Amino acid sequence: GTGEANTTAITSNTACDTPEKAPAAWAAKNHAGGGKNDWFLPSKDELEALYYRKDTVGVFDDDDYWSSSQKRAFDARFQDFVYGDQLTDIKDFSNRVRPVRAF
Repeated sequence: GTGEANTTAITSNTACDTPEKAPAAWAAKNHAGGGKNDWFLPSKDELEALYYRKDTVGVFDDDDYWSSSQKRAFDARFQDFVYGDQLTDIKDFSNRVRPVRAF
């Protein structure tokens, strides 16, 4: 997937270089779960794969989760973890974040 590269691109961009400017990406990047520091915001494809394995992976609420995949400058894609839909919303909208790691 492209989530790791997307997160790096988002947090390196001067328009998004602080947690206040890109909270979802920064929340994932700064996550320190399991003593690891290589977390990122998953891409829309990675989130979709997680949706189909949510019962195995666990710890998902029946809610919407941001991806690192942008549609346009002002909106991004998210995954609905109730019905499995992938939708788009403005980046100021509040959705959940699920940091992931490559392994």
